[in-house]
Amino acid sequence: NNTISFTGTCVFEMGGTTNFNVAQTTGSTVTDNLAGTMGGSGSLTINGPFNWTSGTVAVTLTATSTSVTTLSTGSTKTINGHTFTQQGMMDWSAGQINYTNGTLSNEGTISTAADYNMVNAGGTNLFDNTGTGVFTKSGAAGTTAFSIPVSNAGTVNGNSGTLGFNSTTTNTGTITMANGTTLQNGGTFTDNGVININSATLDNNSTFHVNNTISFTGTCVFEMGGTTNFNVSQTTGSTVTDN
Repeated sequence: NNTISFTGTCVFEMGGTTNFNVAQTTGSTVTDNLAGTMGGSGSLTINGPFNWTSGTVAVTLTATSTSVTTLSTGSTKTINGHTFTQQGMMDWSAGQINYTNGTLSNEGTISTAADYNMVNAGGTNLFDNTGTGVFTKSGAAGTTAFSIPVSNAGTVNGNSGTLGFNSTTTNTGTITMANGTTLQNGGTFTDNGVININSATLDNNSTFHVNNTISFTGTCVFEMGGTTNFNVSQTTGSTVTDN
């Protein structure tokens, strides 16, 4: 019923159910490890390392700009009924992320070198890559899919494999796809920002609203299997194959 004072180099193991009914903060020298459920009517602010191996975030959670969050092991991680605000660095190395009325707000940097997905497990969900947020996929040749709504006002870099957007996606920021990668739409995608296709593939299988011209550079493929609505003039060059 009162906050815990952590002094010096500490470890906070949350393997069972940990309910935060007050506002708790852990400092930069505290390592927070989650393998269970964090819940409660209060909040948790993390300033140090946060290792999320499995379990559920069911409380208002902030990992500040000094925090490094690591998602490891193949176990599913769940955001349930609350918002996880990520302001520091996140290494998403393993395990799908389930959303149940949950929001992940990225104000920092998320990097993934694995082929895992963000999954709609029920309710109203959102991955919000804010204006300061950077999301980068690299290393893995498979697919990282978003089956939840995505709002991108920041930067998304597809440096390997496929980025799949299978729900409602709104882009007001910048999406850049590198050589040999694929941007795949299986939902309703509205582009009001910048999309750079650099020797890559843009594959629309559903509904795509283009309100700004798409930049195709190098040898590209534009797959038009769904409905693509160009609300601006678009030109594809001699090195772009339109299907």
